[in-house]
Amino acid sequence: MHRFELTVPITPVQWQHHTGYGKRARSPDKMKAYKETVGTLAAAEMRGRPMLTPPLRFHCKCFFPRPSHRPHGYPARLKWTKDAKDMPFLFTPDWVNLAKLAEDAVVPIVCGNDRLVYDGGCEKYYADHGDEARIEIVVEEV
Repeated sequence: MHRFELTVPITPVQWQHHTGYGKRARSPDKMKAYKETVGTLAAAEMRGRPMLTPPLRFHCKCFFPRPSHRPHGYPARLKWTKDAKDMPFLFTPDWVNLAKLAEDAVVPIVCGNDRLVYDGGCEKYYADHGDEARIEIVVEEV
């Protein structure tokens, strides 16, 4: 089984759709710039490697900047410390929308078509103290 891994040092961006007649909740320029950045890095990482063969599994971990204080609305049952590891990010954007945009940027480069992905997921965390926001992407043959 072959595996493709990529870490992109960029704040994760979500895919957003049309919300009503004449209204849009998305920033096409921000989404386009994000897809181009992630796609360019994926293409550089794939250079000289064969494309992955289906079926494929897609997974990403999104790390957001960690605030210095407990965010308003963060569940009281979860202990908040500035140095704690793996603190879940429990706010918008939704994990599905984060994964969709990352998948749209990477999968066509890695295997040619995103319909070949049969399984996937996404996790959202605050970046560890001292680390920067990033997205870690893994596409693997199953």
